[in-house]
Amino acid sequence: SVAGRLVAALVWLSLAARAWAAFDLERDPDGRYCIHLVEKIEEEVGLLDKLESAEKKATVASRMAEVARIVVPEPAADFEAVMHEKLATLSGEYGAEDACLFLFRHHGRAEL
Repeated sequence: SVAGRLVAALVWLSLAARAWAAFDLERDPDGRYCIHLVEKIEEEVGLLDKLESAEKKATVASRMAEVARIVVPEPAADFEAVMHEKLATLSGEYGAEDACLFLFRHHGRAEL
């Protein structure tokens, strides 16, 4: 039916627009800079998904809060604690891009 096709077309357009508008770390200057900064943290402290000690996780969480102050206009006061919790509960691979997406999602700049 015409109505069915129209609904299907509208759904497709909505999904396409959402995909197009999705936050792209590689295309966003703040996203690229975030990745660069987090890769520096990994070089200095260790890979995010390989941090063994609570001390290293706390250090990375603190450094990620510094990154947030650089790449978002109004960083959330709770971000360091939230990032620390994320690092404490990681399972599987987790790199700089993942951490930056987490940061931007927490601050409302990227969709979940």
